[in-house]
Amino acid sequence: MKAREGTRMILDEFKDLEGAMAFLLKHHYHYTFQCTHQGWRCLETQQEYTPEEMVLLGCQRFQQKRGTARAMTFLYAVSTPDGKKGVILDNCHTYANPHLGDFLVRMKLQYLQPEATRKKVLEAAL
Repeated sequence: MKAREGTRMILDEFKDLEGAMAFLLKHHYHYTFQCTHQGWRCLETQQEYTPEEMVLLGCQRFQQKRGTARAMTFLYAVSTPDGKKGVILDNCHTYANPHLGDFLVRMKLQYLQPEATRKKVLEAAL
């Protein structure tokens, strides 16, 4: 089973964000990435990556209750060309960085590339 498919399938099994985050941390997803004007910044190292450099390994949507309101969060498991594995969290709120959606779409388009291209991208990320 490929790492990309395995991560995606495993994230589908989690119903709560905390459980998925604990699982990813246990499997060496130690980095957190934040959206900037140029792409994604690793909060731990301050290194920046373009959306095209990032490899999307899996994603899952979680609904959480906060009082009487419901909040939706998307968890993205990603890797970088230099081998960092980490997460991007999208809380889907009105005041989010306007570049976030564009960068995620660019990453997802790479994820949907033909199988031969995906293999090359995945091998380069591992």
